[in-house]
Amino acid sequence: WWDYWDGQRVERTRAQLGGVAGQVGVMVDGTYVQFPDAVPEVVNGRTMVPCRQVLEAFGGTVTHENGEAVCRLEGVTMRFKDGRDTAAMTLADGTETIVQMDVPCYYKNGRTYIPVRFFAEALGCDVLWDGAYDTAVILRRDKITAELDSRFTVLNRFLKAMQSGGPGDHYKTTAKLEGDLTMLDSINGNQTYRFSADMELLASGTTVNFTAKLKLGDLAKLMAAAGMLGDEDLAQLAASLKDARLEVIYDGEGGMMYMKVPGLSQLTYGTYADGCWLAMPVTSLTELESAGVTAVGGALYENELAYAKYGTPVLVYRDMMETAGELAAYVGDECFQSNGGYSVLRYDKADYEAALAAEGGEEYAQWASEFEKLDLELKIAQSGDATFRVLVQNKDSGYGDVVLVDASGSVSAAKVNMQMLLRLKNQFDLSLRYTASTSATTAQPVTAPPAGETVIDPYEGEDPFEYPYEENGSPVPELFA
Repeated sequence: WWDYWDGQRVERTRAQLGGVAGQVGVMVDGTYVQFPDAVPEVVNGRTMVPCRQVLEAFGGTVTHENGEAVCRLEGVTMRFKDGRDTAAMTLADGTETIVQMDVPCYYKNGRTYIPVRFFAEALGCDVLWDGAYDTAVILRRDKITAELDSRFTVLNRFLKAMQSGGPGDHYKTTAKLEGDLTMLDSINGNQTYRFSADMELLASGTTVNFTAKLKLGDLAKLMAAAGMLGDEDLAQLAASLKDARLEVIYDGEGGMMYMKVPGLSQLTYGTYADGCWLAMPVTSLTELESAGVTAVGGALYENELAYAKYGTPVLVYRDMMETAGELAAYVGDECFQSNGGYSVLRYDKADYEAALAAEGGEEYAQWASEFEKLDLELKIAQSGDATFRVLVQNKDSGYGDVVLVDASGSVSAAKVNMQMLLRLKNQFDLSLRYTASTSATTAQPVTAPPAGETVIDPYEGEDPFEYPYEENGSPVPELFA
């Protein structure tokens, strides 16, 4: 019963998208390619397509010369021949090369069939296979991201300004975080606990070294006041946190992270000694599809592409455009107004309640509104530097906590200055101040702890990312393994 209705849904969706029932399909940027005579087919696990219709969908041309199908697109020429498993490619700059295909092309019913994955990937496209729809989904990454980014030029100006140098450059960031936590007590009097961290970050390419000198002695006092520590534990923890030091080494290329954590012996109940480095395998940046993404369009594209691989690939282009539209409604170019050399985005309680009223009417807006205060502002200069202000407080509905957040600051590639006040009604006030400055340096980060240091691998002999069995002993599907 479920299979029947799922099949009906697939056929309805395929028809809406322009696909043909019972036919292997090819989709380019959300549109099915139409094949009036010769149609695609799957041969030995490879989707073979008549090259003319697919190339014309890309805006190219196909001619037959000397027994070869000659495909031309944006200055690139590819030559295919019946029975040959190589393609002769001439790039726009005149460079000629022979490219190996995993299957040979062939001539059938007056058409030259080529493997669609090879053809599309040679043109810099992403290719997905949707088994439910029997469709090869081709996505022109550069064209799609450019289309998406055209709606976020202001926000991309800020993101571009935040990027520091090239892959071979070294940068040093020094930062300071200070905080005051005041626990409100109308009987015994308010008590304030202070903490701070002096931080330094050294980065080059995918390698990052981070050091923080922490003053967290008052944290132990707070835990004792909450009944979480006895006197003996308080003295020991307060001593270890008074002038603690946290060190992190991240090797993004090698996929390793090393951490030297203060109070390690206490945290691990004596399993590891203080001063040891913990080694942890992590996903390398080279394995992350989002690595190097510096614009909104690229981030949207990679996010939707990652989901589509395990979902419904034929809908990925539509989903990208819908997500971009939803995001553009809040931070797209049309949301910004020019004012004194700045692009200014404002969103306040009136805007929020107007959106609710448009959705369900004035009475619905009054009932559904969750905020007592709401005032957001983002100003982006032509240089890409930005200032912001956030003021949010939820309504006191008689149940749940009332929270106020008041934050502001300025951000540039060289300097950051931010402050925030967080208030939980009748419980505490938390004040945070953060400053940072970044500059080029000749110092170079290391990829591992110094020689002679004690390094412990808690996952030695195990793969921390592999969970091959569920509790009942059943194999976990490959997606979740």
